[in-house]
Amino acid sequence: MEVGEGVEARGVAAAQGGLGGAGVLLGALVANRVQARIGVGRTIIVAAAATGPVGLLMPLATPEVAFWFLSVSFFLAAILNVVYNVSQISLRQAITPEHFLGRMNATMRFLVWGTIPIGSLIGAGLSEVIGVRATIWVSALLSLLAFLPVLFSPVRRIQSIPSGEPEAIAG
Repeated sequence: MEVGEGVEARGVAAAQGGLGGAGVLLGALVANRVQARIGVGRTIIVAAAATGPVGLLMPLATPEVAFWFLSVSFFLAAILNVVYNVSQISLRQAITPEHFLGRMNATMRFLVWGTIPIGSLIGAGLSEVIGVRATIWVSALLSLLAFLPVLFSPVRRIQSIPSGEPEAIAG
């Protein structure tokens, strides 16, 4: 690696990170509007479903187009991630009785964040067997299916965040 290559790579990473940050802000600005327009349940499903195709930009990124593909991927994924999280976390908090909020959030964090090390080990092992690019393809293709459990759940019928006492909502 030449001296200038490291500086250029850091500049590219900073630009992509900046676009991801802009996507986060845009997602925060539009999340409630999207919910109001298509409903909370559909917002959760659409945001989760759209994340899969956006992830396909990563394995498609050749050295010639990597900057643009990865930048667009980071930007769109950031928007979708925020819209999804605002919607699903707001829904979970609205339907959970107050005295269970801590347990519910701890459980969700364990289930979501706790699987990251497992996925990292699987990805590392798979990349040793089939290669890094093929592993990225496997990951991107599997992510196309990640929204299916939510699609086939009762969440799809929820139009708005329920108001009132969670005990009354659940009952």
